[in-house]
Amino acid sequence: MFYLITLIERHGIEILDTGYTNYSVEVKEKAIRRVIYDHETARQVSLDLGLPSQGMLHNWIRKYKEDGYNVINHKKGRSAHEGQRQT
Repeated sequence: MFYLITLIERHGIEILDTGYTNYSVEVKEKAIRRVIYDHETARQVSLDLGLPSQGMLHNWIRKYKEDGYNVINHKKGRSAHEGQRQT
């Protein structure tokens, strides 16, 4: 709740009107490096970037560590089953 209030105070109420945003590898990498190597708080970096939740950055960091300290854009949703027709 406090995160959302601070986000609105910093970026304006219009921040709530933004839809789904696909963040580039570069944006994710800069944000992760600010937290891990520059020792900024994840909350501060999330607010600076206008992320809809601070949990998003925590997820990026977790995936970054799981993927051997590489930023990879993971595909959303379930993978297609073998034999199913893709459109």
